[in-house]
Amino acid sequence: MGSTSHVDSDNDVVIENLSFNANMWPGGRGAAADLESIASAIVSTGRRSEGGASSVADDDEATSGISERVSSISIAKRFFFVGYPLTLSSLAQFSLNLMIIVVIGQLLGLEAMGGASLALGLVNATGFAFGAGLCGALETVLSHSFGHFQQEETKRLSRAKAEAARTGSAVRPQEPHTLHIYGIYAQRMTIILMVAAVPLGFVLCFADALLGAVGESPSIVHYTGKWCRWALFGIPAAMAFQLIQRYYSCQHLTKPLAVALLFTSISNPILQIIFVKLFGFAGSPIAWLIMMTCTVAGLLFYIRYTGQDKLTWGGWDVRCTQNLGSLVNIALPSMGMMLSEWVAIEVNALAGGYGTTAELGAYTVTLQVFGVMWAMCSGVTILSCVFVGNAIGEGKPLLARRIAFVALVVVLCIATVDVVLCFFLESYIPSLFMKADEIEAVSAIYRSLMRLVMPYHFFDVFQSTVMGILRGCGLQKLGAVIITVAFCVVGVPLSFLLFFYFKIGIKALWIGPFVGVTAVGAPLYLYILLRYIKWEDLKPQGEEAVISEA
Repeated sequence: MGSTSHVDSDNDVVIENLSFNANMWPGGRGAAADLESIASAIVSTGRRSEGGASSVADDDEATSGISERVSSISIAKRFFFVGYPLTLSSLAQFSLNLMIIVVIGQLLGLEAMGGASLALGLVNATGFAFGAGLCGALETVLSHSFGHFQQEETKRLSRAKAEAARTGSAVRPQEPHTLHIYGIYAQRMTIILMVAAVPLGFVLCFADALLGAVGESPSIVHYTGKWCRWALFGIPAAMAFQLIQRYYSCQHLTKPLAVALLFTSISNPILQIIFVKLFGFAGSPIAWLIMMTCTVAGLLFYIRYTGQDKLTWGGWDVRCTQNLGSLVNIALPSMGMMLSEWVAIEVNALAGGYGTTAELGAYTVTLQVFGVMWAMCSGVTILSCVFVGNAIGEGKPLLARRIAFVALVVVLCIATVDVVLCFFLESYIPSLFMKADEIEAVSAIYRSLMRLVMPYHFFDVFQSTVMGILRGCGLQKLGAVIITVAFCVVGVPLSFLLFFYFKIGIKALWIGPFVGVTAVGAPLYLYILLRYIKWEDLKPQGEEAVISEA
């Protein structure tokens, strides 16, 4: 594969012009780059000074790998101690939708809560799912470009030190370089997101007409349509948030993101209560719109005010309109992986609108509980990708295998704690979401659904962890095919068959995904881990695959 050098400006680091395909080759680390950048930042909190400069010594320490002689207990401890900030971030982010559901359920009742739940599902399946999926392309190119930049800076400093040692003089101050191509990638993704937002906006604008045409409950459709029409104005902010998350995290700037999420999770219920009391049901999406817009504006203001944009942002560049196809080619598979599971679950949630009000209320509560349980395990599922990818990148494939199986044991232990807590709290959880006079109608249905959700949780986090392991191995395409078959070919069709044809009730919407993961996913994942992957043959990508430039 040929390569040509590109210099972004007079002081820019030289970047190799390579094919995107190299980043997706199954023999390397592939799409693990996004999660690696986030977790590396947590491990190496002090690697950046306040001025944004990197310390070479800190970098060496922060990026040192796990020794092959380390015990499995030590690996498990590392999962816990490095993973808990990621878990807290996931819980903070998930709490946003959770608190919207809780506030509407407590103040406005079951029907309004059901409509808001369906609306949030549509927003997730449009703005957030498409935004996160498309921005997955940035996770590869931004993290690789930033990592390559740091590597080049380290080499420059080493050469300067060697020259100083040879001549017996002091080390000359290094002329600062920039990485403006990083910002150009972000500009290209902005264009892609703007184009994608147009059809998604039409879906939200006419959500009530679409749902009414397929026979959803009129009262639920009314609330869903009202929420979606207000949320339409927040789609650009929702997509921009996904882009800004990548822009920050791929530079190892996770502290501002954590602070922003913490502030947002605290202010969200306050805004929801105030606006719902002032404007009724319409106040909820208005509060959400204000919250999302202010979060994005705050993150933009911070990076501009602190000057941390100087390294990677050189202003709007005409090159942002060039070679968009290369970025789209890597964005579409990324979006496909995201949509396979996310949209499948949201489609099932939309089907819940055909049940009774009590059934939809119970199903909504189980979805929120299920999300919280997943967030509790998210630190390990994310780090499984990071640690496995690091071990393979350091030429330690057998250590990667041991890390993979330790991750599975750890995540199943956390899942056990989740299930035990849910079992003992199941009498109290419904009361958090609805008025006292509505609890009795929902509680029995909720308990019956949780008998499916709790065992399903074990298989779901097992699947999520295996997905992380496969990304770390560079086998994300294989994982995407399996998860698509498990959910889209088996899970959702089975749910619809049981719910609409055999009419077994709302539990059908959990039976479908459960069967898909247990009957299709789990056996294939075990086969892949134990037989298919030749661990000793896994190799890191070559040096030339580090960065792709247009």
